[in-house]
Amino acid sequence: MANGKRGGASLVMPREHGVWAMFVVPYLFGVFLVENNVLHLLAGPGLLCGFIAVNAALVLMRQPKLSRQVLRTLLVFGGVAAICLAYPLLHNALAFWPLVVMGICAAGSIWFIRSKQERHFLNDLLGIAGLTMLLPVSAALGGGAPMQELLTAMALNVAYFTGSVFFVKAVFREKNNRMFQSVGIVYHLLLLALPLVLPVPALFSLIFVPGIVKMAIAAKKVKLPVKTVGIMEIVNVLWFLAGGYVVLGTKLF
Repeated sequence: MANGKRGGASLVMPREHGVWAMFVVPYLFGVFLVENNVLHLLAGPGLLCGFIAVNAALVLMRQPKLSRQVLRTLLVFGGVAAICLAYPLLHNALAFWPLVVMGICAAGSIWFIRSKQERHFLNDLLGIAGLTMLLPVSAALGGGAPMQELLTAMALNVAYFTGSVFFVKAVFREKNNRMFQSVGIVYHLLLLALPLVLPVPALFSLIFVPGIVKMAIAAKKVKLPVKTVGIMEIVNVLWFLAGGYVVLGTKLF
């Protein structure tokens, strides 16, 4: 979660498209559950700018030479975040309590960075869990949602992005690890079987079909360029977002 641009860039921004998706999807899922309003329009950009500022601070821990770029990023995006979040905080400060959990997850990520284990699977899970907290924030800004709906939406978000981590690692860092790839395939098969064991609509299985296809490709050791993997992930997350809108927005569960 703490990657930034190198070289002569004046600002430090997240480099991986997956990081942006991990922010946008849970926030929109929370919006799907409730009536959207002006608080969402202000809080969304504000939280995103705050996220970019925090990301820059984490980059500094790995790359102290980027201190000037990080400072600019903190000033620019921190300032915009403060402006955008001022009204939502004054109007409904309690909606932001899940950010405390996000902070705890960020603290865990700091430990992995200091231990030079930033790419550890558990660190990825911490990032997913932390950013999932945006879902109850956006739902609360819209008046709140029933606990069952919130937990279902959060579980759906965590399940998808965990599967995405399995795929990306199976293609690159764990491309020769048959055990890891097998676990990833079993994980996605379990997601497909959810309607058989839980009281959820069959559409849940359809949402996760692209995931098992991706894992099958990874298991066959098909050589995929980084750009191709990125396109696959973008298409998959759009599919997931559309499926989430149908499930959450129409209350199918």
